[in-house]
Amino acid sequence: MSTASYIPCPEVTQILQKLDYKVDSLKGHHTHAVLSAAIKMGDDTYFKAYKDLRRIRPDLRADIQEFFDDVVFFFEDSECGPLALRAKGRIKIISKQNILEDVITLTGGEFLGFEMKRPNSEQWAFVLPDASEPGRYRYSEFDADGFYGHQTRDTPEECLKDMIMEGGYTHPDKGALNKVQATPRFIEGVIRLAERQRQHSLENEEEGPSI
Repeated sequence: MSTASYIPCPEVTQILQKLDYKVDSLKGHHTHAVLSAAIKMGDDTYFKAYKDLRRIRPDLRADIQEFFDDVVFFFEDSECGPLALRAKGRIKIISKQNILEDVITLTGGEFLGFEMKRPNSEQWAFVLPDASEPGRYRYSEFDADGFYGHQTRDTPEECLKDMIMEGGYTHPDKGALNKVQATPRFIEGVIRLAERQRQHSLENEEEGPSI
């Protein structure tokens, strides 16, 4: 869709005119100049400019996001509620991305068996080959009551990324499985899970193949 279909808010229009920029000819570094000018006019104006530029020039969203990431910590407590909310969400993502990079460095790219913990919980996950889908990998989730879930991906790297970014497992906790797997509570949970899986298999066999 043509950028002509969108009309910037008055504040953004004023900034564009002052900088002698045309919407259709904006480059990445131009968006940084526009957003810098908007910040000087207040948080509300910045957020309008941020939204307008993303809407008007979706092809430059990477540049717009880059600028936002550079200044995001200044907006965490902004009086502009929607901006503060977006900043807090982005800070969480950046924090997880930093953790992912740290783990990659810490492990040297050897992710199999590496355990991570959800903060403020007794839940863990680790990466391992997926026995049910040879050639693929999974991250298995467990707590004091045994294993309770898993996610399968094509590579260990994808498992680690999703484990951190989507699963929220952000604290390395080496040896966590060894600590809990010998407890009666964990063993009982594993036995219950195996029984449920066995019953499910029997039910599927009784139903027979679908026609």
